[in-house]
Amino acid sequence: MIKLFCLSLLTLGVAFAQSPSLAAGPEILKSECIYIAGKKVKASAICTVKVYARATSATEEWEWNNGTRTVVKMSDEGILVNGQEAEKRDASEIIDVELDCLGIKATEEIYCR
Repeated sequence: MIKLFCLSLLTLGVAFAQSPSLAAGPEILKSECIYIAGKKVKASAICTVKVYARATSATEEWEWNNGTRTVVKMSDEGILVNGQEAEKRDASEIIDVELDCLGIKATEEIYCR
């Protein structure tokens, strides 16, 4: 009976270890989010950010108060914002708040939080 109980606990532990989403949910926080296009602020609001972190990558889902959703994926291979290649950008000429900003490589769009 004790062996069966220990085997059940071991099986449950292996299941959680192989599936991080079962072991822990996302970190949820509120943040100031800013969307910039053409060197002008197009949207600025407090948004809910869900952070899903893994050993080699992280995903952030920004939920804006108007229902818009921005997805940021970061890994060793690079950064994607809404599926488009992005890079870190300095937006201090446009906004007067110190935030981390990511710019879409192919456009003048910048997302900050």
